Amino acid sequence: MPSSLDKMAGTLLLSILAIAFAALMWVILDKKRNTHNTKKESKSKHHRKNQNQKNSNSGSGGKEREILKSKKKAGTGSSKNGSHVKTDMSNPQCSNNGSHVKPDLSNVPHVLFDRYITTLKGNNYPVSVCVNGKYGVAVVSCNNGNLQFHKIEKDSMNKTILTKKIDEVFSCMDMDEDGNRLVAVSELYSTLKIFNIEKSEQNIKNISLTLNGKTELHKKDVKYLYVHKNEYIITGSELEETEVKIWNLQGDLLKVVSIKQVYNNDYAISKTARFFGVACWSPDIKIFEIKVKENSFQNIEKVMDLKTNSGTKCLCFSDDEQKAFLIDKHGVLTTYNLNIRYKLQEESKILYKKDLKEYGFEDFSRMHLSGDSNLLIIIWGCNVLILQQENLQLVNKIMDAHKCEINGVRVIPSSSLFLTWAFILKNKNSNNNQQGVQKEDTEIGVVLGSGGHTFEMLEILKLIKNRNIIFHFFYANNDPLIYLESVCRVYSLSLSAKLLYNFADLFVVFSEHLQKKYKKAKFYGYLF
Repeated sequence: MPSSLDKMAGTLLLSILAIAFAALMWVILDKKRNTHNTKKESKSKHHRKNQNQKNSNSGSGGKEREILKSKKKAGTGSSKNGSHVKTDMSNPQCSNNGSHVKPDLSNVPHVLFDRYITTLKGNNYPVSVCVNGKYGVAVVSCNNGNLQFHKIEKDSMNKTILTKKIDEVFSCMDMDEDGNRLVAVSELYSTLKIFNIEKSEQNIKNISLTLNGKTELHKKDVKYLYVHKNEYIITGSELEETEVKIWNLQGDLLKVVSIKQVYNNDYAISKTARFFGVACWSPDIKIFEIKVKENSFQNIEKVMDLKTNSGTKCLCFSDDEQKAFLIDKHGVLTTYNLNIRYKLQEESKILYKKDLKEYGFEDFSRMHLSGDSNLLIIIWGCNVLILQQENLQLVNKIMDAHKCEINGVRVIPSSSLFLTWAFILKNKNSNNNQQGVQKEDTEIGVVLGSGGHTFEMLEILKLIKNRNIIFHFFYANNDPLIYLESVCRVYSLSLSAKLLYNFADLFVVFSEHLQKKYKKAKFYGYLF
């Protein structure tokens, strides 16, 4: 048996080793801190150098923009016939060190390009966008919890008129026709939010929350939202939840419509909100008629079926509500006649049909009629196809309108302008690894996780580090905040995740289902 003296000697030796190890770790961390500061200084110098070079070349920029304007006037499909406002949130004009650079208008994607609305920096990106034509305003819900209001002026000018810190992200938004209310759906909780809009001299001055809903609108993410004047709100979800719900502006449920066609792919409502339709996974499209009496919602009922041979991806209506346009899953665009005696069971007839695969396009995600009702704007990936709505003839193609998949499109009422937005979470300039996955260049300062297991956390860090993310384990101002969800969470987020969702710069999950459900979530792979 060892004596008490031997035990004391052993304890003393262990204490000395622990102190030596702590001193060594402090030296290593101090070295990393100095290296990090040196990198920041060099990046700052490099950025100032780029800015000086750009300023020296600004003299020739005006001439190039004049050339661009002349191209727009002479190009196929002038700005009058399909120019668009591009909400480029993906920061395509970034230097390699990630600093923000004003977009170079001499190198625009297409002659139909009109302007950038805004560019969000770093890990900030747009989640949803809505437009009000009466006040010429585009509203952007940002990943950092801000709401941005941008005034779309004439002569390719625009300005930010209001930025409001909401500390919440909205999956979809809509503003009523008169610009009195902004209606939004919380991405995290799928609850309804209504803001009153304060205006002055045809401009938006401020917003205030008037309804903070507590009821979950749908079990899945809310994909579609429409507000009609001061009367009702329509919401639709995604995947296998095929119910469409109608609410009043106090958040009370008025009507539930069950579509029951496996998946809902797209939603559309006509200009006066007379007709409503859903593009679904299975064949045929159900067209509903909405009935309103004395500014109050009365009922919604199915009035006709548009017969198709396959499921449909996109749907929209003409402004006169006499035609419906749809694209099936095979890329065939069809125009149907709605000017029929549907109360007498008369069936709708096909007016035009066009196979869009002849343009090299296949999998379409969005389709809208332009604000002047002359053009069909069709989205495929990062590309835009523009057709005449009268005869489906090609007007123009915009290839690579964004540098990644376009998330949405909104038209500007009573004009041919339309607005698109997209975001890139991955560094496009970095090399691909052997599996074809793009590596990222992100520094991590603070790491939080819902799992308290040391092994789990270390394995997660190792997994992410293999994606070329740089680590420095000391805290400093403006260091990115990383949240790692538990590997046990497959279909829903933990309470910790919900609290930190809006604040994390990188939000990592270990479920492909969660990545699809939450736009901010990133899935790098499985642990085991």
